[in-house]
Amino acid sequence: MQMRLDASETASNASEAVPIRDGRQGVYAFKDLYCQQQACSPKHFEWKVFNRSLHHPLLTPAVWLLYRAHPQLFRLDTNLIGIASKSDNFSDFRKTVDAYDGFDRLHPDNNFFRRTLHLRISRRKLNTLAHQVFGRAKQL
Repeated sequence: MQMRLDASETASNASEAVPIRDGRQGVYAFKDLYCQQQACSPKHFEWKVFNRSLHHPLLTPAVWLLYRAHPQLFRLDTNLIGIASKSDNFSDFRKTVDAYDGFDRLHPDNNFFRRTLHLRISRRKLNTLAHQVFGRAKQL
């Protein structure tokens, strides 16, 4: 299920594009909906969702510095955001996030920063954000 967008689309006219997913028009993935609703470019999508889903939002400046200097420290989080961003409904999104639960605890990238300092995203906050985004899309 790959999203195809008009080649001339830019962040400024993203709301006018008609994405096609498996031949169905008007089906937007989470990433498209979020960027459209928050008026952010797809380039900044990952950081914006990461930032809004942080376990401890007060640590955003420290996380930002670490994220810039050592992005591999947050590879599990950014991979989850990347995989879940392709979901086109909340049910699929939640299943993807829930399936990641046991995987990340046993993964070698589950480092000191994630485990002990809790410098990671909260799956609950990520699900809440997706619920809000998909909910707004249904209202339109």
